[in-house]
Amino acid sequence: MRYLSKKHGLAGHNEKERIRMDILEGQLKDFRGDFLEATFDPHFEMARVEYLKNMPKMLSQLSDFLGEYPYFAGKSISYVDFLAYELIDLHYYLEPDVFVNFPNLKEFLTRIEGMPTIHKYQYSDNYIRWPSGLVVRWYKRLVANRCQPMVGVLSVGGVQYRIGGNGWCEMFGAMLCAVSE
Repeated sequence: MRYLSKKHGLAGHNEKERIRMDILEGQLKDFRGDFLEATFDPHFEMARVEYLKNMPKMLSQLSDFLGEYPYFAGKSISYVDFLAYELIDLHYYLEPDVFVNFPNLKEFLTRIEGMPTIHKYQYSDNYIRWPSGLVVRWYKRLVANRCQPMVGVLSVGGVQYRIGGNGWCEMFGAMLCAVSE
């Protein structure tokens, strides 16, 4: 990823930006590790409660680091912004109400989604909107009460999944709705 980011001008334009990118990349790795640890914990419900309790602190750290900058490295977009986007977006769908306290993170999401190539991709048939796949209990639980009656069937690898008709089902993918029922 670093090679491609350098090749395409997304690796920072000065030392300060590169330092901020290194700091953020390490922090995102830690946050992702905490998320995955909670998600795959055999005592998921207890881990989920603890994770949700700590989530505002994590988002606060990201919000403070972003500050008034449009991007995490500073004024220019970099590859770590895409890493940050994916993790912040995942948490936005997990608990959107928390973002009331972090308007700069919500604005960051909107800024990335507003990029013409990103916007075009996210509204294409190629875009898949389930953050962590079928094995993640977290999303199964979130989606369970939000699926509408079946409006279609998706066949993947010989397995048929019901496709729900509301935004949650479309957002997290047909498979999650099937698994959650």
